[in-house]
Amino acid sequence: MALPEAEYSIAVFPYLKTSAPVVLGGVHLRSTLDTEGLPDEQVRHVKAIAAMLFLQGEYQIRSATYAIVPWTNAEEMTATLRRIQAVIAYCYCAPHPALGTPFLEYESARMLIFTPAPVVSFIVQPDHNVQYVGPTPPPVPNERHELPGYAGLCNFQHHFWVCQGSRVYPPVPHPPMNLAQDLACDAERFFRESTVYPHLPLLLARPLDANAERMLRAITWFNRANSSSHNDETNLVMLAVAFETLLAVPEDKKTERLSDAISLLLGRVPRLDTWASQFYDARSAILHEGRAVQLRFAATEERKPKSPPLCNSLLAYGRQIFQLCTATLLVGAQLASRVGLGERLFTNQERYASICKVLSDTTQNPEMRLLQIAPTVRVIDSLRFVPETDLRIETMLDAVRLAAVSLLACATVEPALAEPLNNLATTRFAPDGYDALDALRQVTDAVRHTPRAAEDGPRDTCLRLCDIVWMSTFQYYYWRREERHRKEAGNTQ
Repeated sequence: MALPEAEYSIAVFPYLKTSAPVVLGGVHLRSTLDTEGLPDEQVRHVKAIAAMLFLQGEYQIRSATYAIVPWTNAEEMTATLRRIQAVIAYCYCAPHPALGTPFLEYESARMLIFTPAPVVSFIVQPDHNVQYVGPTPPPVPNERHELPGYAGLCNFQHHFWVCQGSRVYPPVPHPPMNLAQDLACDAERFFRESTVYPHLPLLLARPLDANAERMLRAITWFNRANSSSHNDETNLVMLAVAFETLLAVPEDKKTERLSDAISLLLGRVPRLDTWASQFYDARSAILHEGRAVQLRFAATEERKPKSPPLCNSLLAYGRQIFQLCTATLLVGAQLASRVGLGERLFTNQERYASICKVLSDTTQNPEMRLLQIAPTVRVIDSLRFVPETDLRIETMLDAVRLAAVSLLACATVEPALAEPLNNLATTRFAPDGYDALDALRQVTDAVRHTPRAAEDGPRDTCLRLCDIVWMSTFQYYYWRREERHRKEAGNTQ
């Protein structure tokens, strides 16, 4: 396979349309009918890809949704696109309020990524047990058996290749193209007007914490549980995985733990525990016996009733319960984030230790090390007056010493700062810490006579850390200096 000919790709939602541009997770999504402002080369690629998208037979899709994706950081961009697809699919898989069936099935949010690249002709022009019946002759490859085309990736899982004249069809027969669906309008409704989805954009931020990562994995399993490619039994098992992931259900007594976790989030709703029991009984029967005897909800308080009245499917109720649980968890995460709860449960001693660990990592360049610790420095600054018993001066001084080393290695500093920073960088912590503290004092004195730097830049981060540590230790420094003076005076008598 030849190397791509462009440093960008085109991510496409073939079965979702939009009437206006939408920005999600920093990615600009717009209609394939809209190429305004794009370079001629990108316009050509967007039109060529749009011409390949078909719904069925000779019926070409009129407009799809796409984004130009630069591959400056392939790993990060792939993660961003995964999150965007998961959130969009989750919103469109919203269950009907009464019937519990998804508004759109998972296949509607299928994402295709096209990267311009030469394609080997044998892949896109097979010759075994097939015959070409197109109205025009197929394109002729060059002497290396290559054609201009695209290397594709479907849902981050299946690779494919296409060229001029290729057609891309849906993964299932006769997928619905919803008349009312419009990503531009729907995003407004999902994230601003809905009571269930307004906090979903939290899952598009970078970086994600462990809880957000878990919720994103759970949402991905929920989306798979809304596939028209699967039967209800398969979808029910996938929904069970989504619940277990979302609620971190332990291995023992899963039914009881699931019921307790849901009740904690949604309250003691009548018969909610009955649904949980029946849902997990069906899940266990499918996994251990290959099928479930009953996939509908038995409206009764009895665990195993003989002939109860049957209501909607366990899956339909499960979809609604899952989305309510997710919404509740996202609200809680937002409230916890607003007050910085996760940050408050750690000590500044731990933060200084983490700074030392980051700044000691020589596999990263010095500038990146300083940029990485900037958020931690801000938190230390906001919580430096909170009392703690294990805050050690040697750890604090080691942090500023390593910060000085990193700053000197990645930037040219003013002469007034260069010598004090060099002293700080080369002074190790002695038993009383006086020499290191004196070097730190010289840096903070010099900072007062130098202009401020860009906030959260490498220079600002280093000097802010020096100021924070000095304000936390200056009393100890002057006490140590007076003690030295007394000793010196005693020795001279």
